[in-house]
Amino acid sequence: MIRSDAKALEARIMARLEKFLPEDPKKRETLFKIGKVLRARMILNATVKRIVDQGGLRKSLNYEIDKDKLSVGSFGVPYAKYHEYGANLGPAGMRAMFAAIKKRHGKSSKRIVDKNVVVNGFLKARPFVAPALQSELSKIRRILAEYGAL
Repeated sequence: MIRSDAKALEARIMARLEKFLPEDPKKRETLFKIGKVLRARMILNATVKRIVDQGGLRKSLNYEIDKDKLSVGSFGVPYAKYHEYGANLGPAGMRAMFAAIKKRHGKSSKRIVDKNVVVNGFLKARPFVAPALQSELSKIRRILAEYGAL
């Protein structure tokens, strides 16, 4: 549900931004402002939900602007999607995860992995991108209104 809501919200925002010409510097500035707002919220969400271990995911959270398109999320970290949407790890995946944690931390991985995050081989979803969009919607609307996109 969150995934479809975020996509619908993104589509509505992008439709409003289509009023600008692609070469318009005003549009680019608007996209940068929205990107900065969403990046800050994604980092906060990842930190609050304790997704961050050594900072790789947090450092990968960013935004990119390509012509007239704004993309936000994790760039270059393949495991980010498992935190955002959850995953069925299965027995082999669980062993690999615990081995990686033990190697990294030198401790029993069972003390490090929160029991509420991994349940019966499933990594629970701890979204940080979609909630950023939802929680910053009023700021995004203000930015769009400031630049005449609403």
